[in-house]
Amino acid sequence: MPAPLPAPPSLPAPPSRPEEGTWETCEITWWRGYVKSDFYATATTADGYPTDVARSPAFKWRGTDEPPSTDAIGAAHAALVDKLLDQGWEECDVGDAWYRRRYRRSLEGPAEA
Repeated sequence: MPAPLPAPPSLPAPPSRPEEGTWETCEITWWRGYVKSDFYATATTADGYPTDVARSPAFKWRGTDEPPSTDAIGAAHAALVDKLLDQGWEECDVGDAWYRRRYRRSLEGPAEA
């Protein structure tokens, strides 16, 4: 009977990524006031309450239709996206309107390199 083969060398563990369910998420939505509007990102707290994560600069749009992607309105949206990225959020989904985006970030902190 031949001798058993030695165990193969172990491979290094892959970089740690959080498992499903260890992310917090937020979504960009639009708020319309009487004269001005803005975009805001809302997350849900651990106890189930919505909380604002960040807001865009205000822009002039008082229509009841969704705001168009003009230069000024797009710049307000981009400013909000920049805030989210600076806070460690990453885009994970696109919504049904040009400005609706969903972001996530790990509840376990950044992955170590």
